[in-house]
Amino acid sequence: MNIIFTVFNNIFNGLYGITGDYGIAIIILTLLVKSLFLPMSIKQKKIMEKQQETSKKIEMIKEKYKHNKVKLDEELQKIYLGNSVNLLGCLPMLTQIPIMYSLYKVFSSMVVEVGTKLVPWISTLNVADPYFILPMFTAIVQLLPNILRTIGILKNTSIGKLTPMNLVMIGGFSILFLVKAPAAIALYMIATSLYSAAEQIIYSIYSNKKCVA
Repeated sequence: MNIIFTVFNNIFNGLYGITGDYGIAIIILTLLVKSLFLPMSIKQKKIMEKQQETSKKIEMIKEKYKHNKVKLDEELQKIYLGNSVNLLGCLPMLTQIPIMYSLYKVFSSMVVEVGTKLVPWISTLNVADPYFILPMFTAIVQLLPNILRTIGILKNTSIGKLTPMNLVMIGGFSILFLVKAPAAIALYMIATSLYSAAEQIIYSIYSNKKCVA
């Protein structure tokens, strides 16, 4: 963990040397790290889609053979054998935990009291946003794919539709988490959320077009 922290900290300082702005350096480093996980993330989405398809098939079979237990067991066995999901495929995603935590630690341990042109209303990245603009923006970005799905823009894509109550709960949790957090962490969360939202939207649109074709 210390090795990862040291590497990220050196890259972070190097990016600051190039950009001259810690806020921009935070965004760039976060997006670079997220890009490294893109192949794993896409693989995870494919696994989840396969699991959802399998669940739908199982429900259909249960309904069709609900009065024939023998046939039901036979068909379910075929589904389980033919649509088995390799659980090891999910394990690479766990490597994100220590890496993203180390990235979080790099930004949260900043000792330099300096602002950024990205959020000119904040004097230093070591303090929380007094106007709560960053927490609210983070919540909106995190919910963007589901908001677009809810209002119908991404209606026919694979993005799961959340209820208004779930949207409020998720957004509220994000705001509460960041309301006292340093602006540096808020920028990190915004960059992460923007990348994840864009990835989800693009992947869902691509998957939908592929299914239509």
